[in-house]
Amino acid sequence: MTDSVHLRCKQKHLLVWSDFHVRDGIAIYIYKPYKRMKIDARRKAEVSSNYKSQFLANMSHELRTPMAAIIGLLNILMSDDCLTNEQCATVTQIRKCSTALLRLLNKHLGS
Repeated sequence: MTDSVHLRCKQKHLLVWSDFHVRDGIAIYIYKPYKRMKIDARRKAEVSSNYKSQFLANMSHELRTPMAAIIGLLNILMSDDCLTNEQCATVTQIRKCSTALLRLLNKHLGS
């Protein structure tokens, strides 16, 4: 009921029905000035945006760091002369997929 569109004018101020509570079987409607609700909505949007940015920064680090380590270890493994042709082909394929995944992470989580 918080996002209701019920509007009414009272004393030349636009009020918006924001919520209601039931107390002793009686519905108590709460009206807030439109301007205040607009400011509250803006603040909530800014807080939400900050949380999103923090989440993406943390996810970026948590995903890219291990992926870079895997690619580095695959490079070391590929330089080993003891691998058979089949093993080398498998390691090469894993490295290509890892690099593609890292590129995808960089693209969607920001460089």
